[in-house]
Amino acid sequence: MSWVRRRRYWRGPRGGSIKIARVIEANAEIHLQAILASLVQQSGIDLKSISGTCAGLSSVAISSVADWVGTALASLVSGPIELCGDELIALDAAFHGGRDILAIAGTGPHVVGRTRNGELVRTGGWGPVMSDQGASSRIGLLAQRAMFHAQDASEESSLLPAIHAAWGTQTIEDLIEPRK
Repeated sequence: MSWVRRRRYWRGPRGGSIKIARVIEANAEIHLQAILASLVQQSGIDLKSISGTCAGLSSVAISSVADWVGTALASLVSGPIELCGDELIALDAAFHGGRDILAIAGTGPHVVGRTRNGELVRTGGWGPVMSDQGASSRIGLLAQRAMFHAQDASEESSLLPAIHAAWGTQTIEDLIEPRK
């Protein structure tokens, strides 16, 4: 097993997000249709002639995400649909279904591997609320907490002016008062 494997892969069509936790369903549907239309254009294959579809995406373990994607795809493609996590797609793309370990160091740590007998093992990857230590929302929350701790300790902090500038607020009370 090598520490780093670099391969060139075909990068399919790209489009806007279909993650319904981030965009409204109507926009996600438009993005999905655009991505699939681009795929048809690039490949010359009619979606209704496909015998089966496998889609790997984040948050597929959330039933509302899986239900939405499954329903949306079923209206656009033919054949059975299999949904799996993006980590499995990345593992198989990197190691062609063989045994190995893939570490994803994105907004949160996620490690997935396949054993000799084909069993999948994983750790991390619990989503933005529980384990995305590098996510912007977590980093922003930690910055706000540090700023409030500095205020409580009567310490100078460059965070307060930066937060005011970014959010267009004037006082610390503006930060805790809900916007109307």
